[in-house]
Amino acid sequence: MRSLRGACLFAACLFAAMSVSFAAPMGRAAAQEGSVPQTSGSSAPTPDTAVRMRPSDAARADFAAGLEAAAEERWSDAERAFRRSYEGSGAPVALLNLAQCLRSLGRVVEARDAFARLVDHSGLGPEAREEARRGLEDARAQLGHVVLRGLADVGPGVQVRIDGVEAAAPILAGVVELELDPGTHALEVTAPERTAWRWQGVVEAGPNAPLDPALPLVPREASVWESPWLWLGVGVAVLAGTAAGVGLWAADEAQLDPRSPALVFRF
Repeated sequence: MRSLRGACLFAACLFAAMSVSFAAPMGRAAAQEGSVPQTSGSSAPTPDTAVRMRPSDAARADFAAGLEAAAEERWSDAERAFRRSYEGSGAPVALLNLAQCLRSLGRVVEARDAFARLVDHSGLGPEAREEARRGLEDARAQLGHVVLRGLADVGPGVQVRIDGVEAAAPILAGVVELELDPGTHALEVTAPERTAWRWQGVVEAGPNAPLDPALPLVPREASVWESPWLWLGVGVAVLAGTAAGVGLWAADEAQLDPRSPALVFRF
């Protein structure tokens, strides 16, 4: 894999042409004044979501700051600077360096997506396009592939989460194919009325061993009205009540029987 330092030095050679790269996006910014799209979280911004309202000199300053941070191997600082530069200009060279930073930070999925957008970008010259193509091949080779199997019988409503975030990968014939950054990840599969399946481990670059999530049905707690002990107690109480009632009625009848001894109350 080519070093990011080399890639950024390559981009630095294009810095003199940045005014040309920034000119078209900034021209579009003036037409879009008053409407500022928002970027989507920490993922690499797309041309459609790039904020183009910042002055071009600020975008150039961010680009220069990114080159300086990359030369000192401060990849997080470089990533933030190039992101700001791209969001403020839409210049593809800024996105190219952002993709290189993301790859060096181990955020391979984001880097892959950014390189893929650049391969066919009309704003890149031949050399930069070739750089993007090589970066895309590198990022694809670094991705970790994990397959979840056996979800066909789980039923509807299956959700897969990666590190707490719902995965966008579809479930086809009970199988989910995930592309992950190499490193430690936590996976979770849930479904209605099923016990959740959880896994945590290290994902390596390339194919990983397939996983077979087990989601048994949640044991259903019997209702109190379905308890045999409840109905046994009710039966005993009914019998006891019946016996008491019969005894009471018999005693009442005996009081009216002339043959039964009784006290005579006189007034």
